[in-house]
Amino acid sequence: MAFISIMAGASLLMAGPAGHFTTEQAADCAAIQAITLDAMRAASNVPAPIRLKVRNGLAMWEYELSASAEGAPPEKLQKAADLAIAKVHEEMPQGQGADAAAARGEYLTSRSAACATLIAEAYGEQEHPVMPYLREADAKAGLPAVTPVSASAADDKSRGLR
Repeated sequence: MAFISIMAGASLLMAGPAGHFTTEQAADCAAIQAITLDAMRAASNVPAPIRLKVRNGLAMWEYELSASAEGAPPEKLQKAADLAIAKVHEEMPQGQGADAAAARGEYLTSRSAACATLIAEAYGEQEHPVMPYLREADAKAGLPAVTPVSASAADDKSRGLR
């Protein structure tokens, strides 16, 4: 699995401030968001606003990943992303059935919440630099507005990931 738009973050970097995180931190949180979004795509009961919140979180962390290694070749960022995804898959609860799926959902939402806290602490009251671009893209696509700046759907208690 690769991140949705790793180079979109790089292009947004030119228009925004430097990031607040190390490459490893940003890759880890982007991996959590990407895997959560992937899990949500497989579930039929995840409301669209929750999917959009996770998508927004992924975009924020892709931005942070690009900002953490400004000027680095795209291959370096992709390698960091690939390593982070492999690490998350290795650490994530395994197994089959409802209990295993619930454990994975809890793991992802817990990790997502930690990543959202990092974004909130780094930006405080300031809006994350990717949000204006996401709102503009959503408006053009006719999608509903998602107001929280949170990088996570943690407050949604893993609905749809079971």
